[in-house]
Amino acid sequence: MTVEGAGTKVEATDEQGRQFTRRLLYQLAERLLLSSAQYSIVMQVPMGFAITDTGRRVLLHLTDADIFLKELVEAHRRFQGERPKLSLL
Repeated sequence: MTVEGAGTKVEATDEQGRQFTRRLLYQLAERLLLSSAQYSIVMQVPMGFAITDTGRRVLLHLTDADIFLKELVEAHRRFQGERPKLSLL
C-alpha cells in the first residue's frame, strides 16, 4: 500500500510508512478532540480529555440514531421484495 502526503509517496509496510500513518491518525484524533471541546462534548483534564454530561447525551442520541438506522435498513431489506397490498375499494 502506498500512502501519499505532502508531495511524497511512502510505502506503508516499512517503518517510515507506519510512522507517517501514526502521525496522521494522531492529528485526526487531536483535531476531533479539540473541536469536541469547543462544543463542550469533552473537557480537558490533567491526564487528557473526559466526556461531559452534554457529551454523554450526544453519545446516547448517536447510539439511538444508529440503532434506528440499522432497524430501518433491515425493514427495507425485508419488505423490498413484497408488493404493497393497497386497495382503494
